[in-house]
Parts: sequence; structure tokens; C-alpha cells
Amino acid sequence: MLQTEKKLEESVVSEIYEAIYYGETQLLRKKLEEYPEVLTDPVRTPLLVVAIDQSHKEIVQMLIEEFGCTLDREFHSVDGQLHHNIMTFAAQFARVWMIRLLLSYDKCDVNWQNCYGETCLHIAYGRNEAESFYAVNVFLDAGANPAVRTKSGLVPHDYQITHSPKVQKNSDFIKNENGDNNGWVVAEDFKSNPETQTSQVQAEATGI
Repeated sequence: MLQTEKKLEESVVSEIYEAIYYGETQLLRKKLEEYPEVLTDPVRTPLLVVAIDQSHKEIVQMLIEEFGCTLDREFHSVDGQLHHNIMTFAAQFARVWMIRLLLSYDKCDVNWQNCYGETCLHIAYGRNEAESFYAVNVFLDAGANPAVRTKSGLVPHDYQITHSPKVQKNSDFIKNENGDNNGWVVAEDFKSNPETQTSQVQAEATGI
């Protein structure tokens, strides 16, 4: 009997995660109303993380507004090290329009540090893609501190060099003329490169 109940529980959990993957908002709402304990499961990946990763705006809004999912929830890797909260995960993997959406709730500490001392800004600087420029500036506008150091002594701007070989190699980003940490400007070759700068990225980054 106990084995049957456990199997049913796993089946329900699978349905909930599948509902997020496939964007089935109504089914997800129904399941979460029936099984709210899934929202605070300390073992599985937080539901909000899955919704952010899948770029499901409506589900992200529902989880935050209706079910009280918080942006400062911390979660661990398999080895027990603390690697992320919701916002540092978003800084690494989410599209910029999603980051803007999350920050609009004003319920997170953008200077929270993980087990390595990294903040959202460190991680955003280290994104090896065109959207790094926009993600960095979104976090700076939200109050991210460009002077916070990791346990190894790195400030966020250092991650542009140490964690983004593609960006470094292609000179996609350069510091402003004053050499400030928080003043990236886009290099001319980057502006004209359709492979790295597309109208879709611009639209998503500006919320158009």
C-alpha cells in the first residue's frame, strides 16, 4: 500500500513539472491547489526555476502572484554546495525580458552572494552571449553593486575577462572611455555583426 501511495505521489509531481514544460497553466493551477506541498519541496528543482528556464511568462507570474513563490529562495547542488537563488539562476540562464519581469516584483536582493561569493552581476557579466550587455545593465539599474568581490577577490567586471572567452576574443564589449566597471558600451564591430546582435535580442531586452 505504501509503495502504491509513493508511486502516486511521484506521478503527480511528474504531471506538475510536465504542465510547466508544456505551458499548461490551468492544469498546473489545479494540481498546485490540490498538492501545494510541491511548491516547497526542498529536494526537487524549484518550480519557479523550471518556469523561468522554459520562459513561460504566465506561469512565472502565477507562481509568484498566486502561490507565493519567492525570488530569494535558495537551492543547492547535488554536492550540497549553495550555488543559486532564483535571481542568480535567472542571471545565468533567463532571457533579459524575463529578468526584467522578475525584478519588477521588487522582492529580491540583487547583491545576494552564493557559496563562491558571486552575485547576479558577476554571473550576468560572465554570460557568453549577446544578451550579457543587456543583463548587466538591467541588474545595475536594479541596484546591483559593481564593487562586490567573490571569495577569490573578483569584482563582477572581472568575469567579462575570466568567464567569457567568446566575448573577450570577439571584443563584443568594451569598457567606457572612463574605464568604469559599470559602463559597458557596445563595440562598433559588435553593433554591425548580425550573428551577435539581432533585432530579436534588442526587442526582448527593451521589453518591446
